[in-house]
Amino acid sequence: NKGQYMASELIVDGENQTLARYPNTGTIPVDNKNLLPEELAFKYDNERPSYWANARDVWICGTLSINYENNYYPVEKIDTAEKKIKLKEGKIKTYYTNGWYFAENLLEEMDQTGEYYIDREAGKLYYLPPQDFTTKKYTIELSTIGKPIFYFNGAKNIEVTNMTIEGGRGYAALGT
Repeated sequence: NKGQYMASELIVDGENQTLARYPNTGTIPVDNKNLLPEELAFKYDNERPSYWANARDVWICGTLSINYENNYYPVEKIDTAEKKIKLKEGKIKTYYTNGWYFAENLLEEMDQTGEYYIDREAGKLYYLPPQDFTTKKYTIELSTIGKPIFYFNGAKNIEVTNMTIEGGRGYAALGT
């Protein structure tokens, strides 16, 4: 999943807001025995994912393969009968330590000031603003660049100077 980024970031007055997620802080552990690499899925013990069965465009962020690799995984389906989360793409692999995850882009979990949800299908962004949002002037930005700006394949001694790049969701530069 290298280079896979799940959503644009909402930035209000220079501070990144939080994509609606569960849990609000921390992560949910995944025991290796619950990983199903051949199905590109994992079983869950926590009941909360069952509430997301009808949610659209859910993403899992965590380590479901090698324990130092934090990736974003798009969710294909949540099977409440088998208590299983099936991913659309990515890689799951058991390792010597257990995995962990949190789920993002869940309208159902938008419960704290500063959280937002992106409905790509409808082209809408939902935001839970601070109380003074209608009376104070805020600067609002949405990052949209998802691909590297520069590709330096086979290049040597490249120097980029005097440039500010903001609002990206991926690598600024990639190369071999």
